[in-house]
Amino acid sequence: MTLVKAKELRKKDIFSKSDPYAVISVGKQSHKTKTMKNTHEPEWNHDIHLEERSPSGTEVKIHIFNKKSLAKDDSLGYIIFNTKELFHHPKLINRWIKLEGTKSGQVLLAAEFIENEIESPEVTPIVESVKIPVTKEEKGRVH
Repeated sequence: MTLVKAKELRKKDIFSKSDPYAVISVGKQSHKTKTMKNTHEPEWNHDIHLEERSPSGTEVKIHIFNKKSLAKDDSLGYIIFNTKELFHHPKLINRWIKLEGTKSGQVLLAAEFIENEIESPEVTPIVESVKIPVTKEEKGRVH
C-alpha cells in the first residue's frame, strides 16, 4: 500500500501553509511519513507492506496532521478503511479518498492485493544418489 499524496488540505496556520505528515495505523502498528514543509499538497509516496491473514480484513487508519513547533499538532483529517476492500475485483486501488473530520482535503491511496501461494506442508524429499559404504568382506562378493 502506498500513501501517495494529499490535496486541498485545510489551512490551519495563519501566516504560512501547513507542514503535513501522516500516521498510518494498522492493528497495533503505526507508520509515520516524513513531514512536508509549507504545503497544502504534500507528496509522500510512503510505502508499507501489509500481510493480511484474516478473511474479515484489518482496519487501516490514515490520519493527517499539521506539525507545530510549540503546540500540539493539528488534525487535518483522516480516513478509515478495511483491507477486505482489496479482496474483491479490482484488486488494485488507485483513488482519491475524501478526508473525514475536516471541511476539505483528500488523499491519494494506491494499493494492490496479491494473493500468496500456499505451500504444501507435505513435501516429499527427492534423493538423487546415495553412497553406501562397502566393507572389505563385501568387496570380494559378486551380487
